[in-house]
Amino acid sequence: MPFDWETFTYDRDWLQTAVQMEEACEQDLQIGVQTFRPLAIEPTQLQTQLKRVKLLSILFGELRHLLERADLGSGTEAALVQGRQFIQARLSQLSLEQQEFFEALLAEAEANSAEKPLRSQLHQMLCSLLTESDWHEIAQAAMTSIQARLLQQIIGQQVLSN
Repeated sequence: MPFDWETFTYDRDWLQTAVQMEEACEQDLQIGVQTFRPLAIEPTQLQTQLKRVKLLSILFGELRHLLERADLGSGTEAALVQGRQFIQARLSQLSLEQQEFFEALLAEAEANSAEKPLRSQLHQMLCSLLTESDWHEIAQAAMTSIQARLLQQIIGQQVLSN
């Protein structure tokens, strides 16, 4: 049964079809069962998620800036992907000092002030947020990407010349 959120109406026909599909599978898919979980996100959960998204946006932007300054060329995107994964993992293990810094950074970002002193410290905080091992793996991801691209170019040239 195709599902489209834009045209979705929880009407009797849809429910009847869903229950029939559930019975035909002989499994409890809980399509036609009313759950007791609220379908809407709680405002406090939404605020927490929005804060996390804003913080990730700031950190990912700083990571991109840092890696672009490192001039990794074609390895930049692979390094970014690896770095983003580490940042997300490290955010769940913040020290009290890091938590306070990031809270203040978010408050600073929301303020309409031209001066952003915490933003100037972000580079240093990002470098300390990720471990030395993380940075080695980020560099390795960039090198692997560059190596793969180079080998693809060389092998492609050899195939064309044969």
